[in-house]
Amino acid sequence: MIYNLKIILLVFISLFFIIGCNENENNVIVNIDTDTREIKVGDVKFKMKYVKAGTFYMGAQSLDSNGINYDKYGDDYSTVHQVTLTKNYWIGETEVTNALWEAVMGKENNPSRYINSSLYPVNFITYYKANEFIEQLNKKTGLKFRLPTEAEWEYAAKGGHKSNGFKRYSGSDNLDEVGWYKGNKLSTSVQKAAQKKPNELGLYDMSGNVAEWCLGKFIISDGSPVVDPLEIMIDDIYPFSLRGGNMDAEETYCTVFKRFPTNGAPENESPFMSNGKKNGLRLVLEDNIK
Repeated sequence: MIYNLKIILLVFISLFFIIGCNENENNVIVNIDTDTREIKVGDVKFKMKYVKAGTFYMGAQSLDSNGINYDKYGDDYSTVHQVTLTKNYWIGETEVTNALWEAVMGKENNPSRYINSSLYPVNFITYYKANEFIEQLNKKTGLKFRLPTEAEWEYAAKGGHKSNGFKRYSGSDNLDEVGWYKGNKLSTSVQKAAQKKPNELGLYDMSGNVAEWCLGKFIISDGSPVVDPLEIMIDDIYPFSLRGGNMDAEETYCTVFKRFPTNGAPENESPFMSNGKKNGLRLVLEDNIK
């Protein structure tokens, strides 16, 4: 009797383990740890990093070396001002890769001009194409992804709630440690994601590689404090925003505070001009954890 009970218990435990594994394999979203979520789309998996809501100084200044977030590359577009984000969120560990794009949109619908492998970030992506991809991704996963606002992007690039203090680039004052840009010998085209050092949140390539689209209008701050800043684009009068520089940009364009107003199409992008074709995106997933 005891032997039979042991056999039954062993079978039950085995079935429970198998079912648990299968459920885990079929889950769209899996919590790896408190700071990392893994999302599955078909056979492709990608990670999101947790960002806790908080207050930070957005931008940089170039006039007063004793000021907050002082940097000689600061300009009128990056006026220092206090920003409070009241909602936690998750942001992509890397820029969206060719693998993820093709899992959602199909290989034939990948506009990238630099496809050295599935692990390279997509590029030549318009603002409209980025949002079309996100719409299809949300349908496939049942989740609500979107582009980051500029404030969310910059807060995460500066290390978010884990920030070790102001740094010119995302994770370092030395761009060679964290990003692909014009000064790297290998940066003749888009580079494979996550080869450089991550920032404090574990995010890769927020400085250099491909530029990243942000949600909303390009608005110049007057220096006043703001809470959850976002003005959704409702027409084509106001330009969109790109952040992070790219692999053909000078160091000055790859800082965590540099902002680029541009239209939604890849042609004639200002200030990148022909380099504007090297635009990609990074995902944000909202979170209700307090």
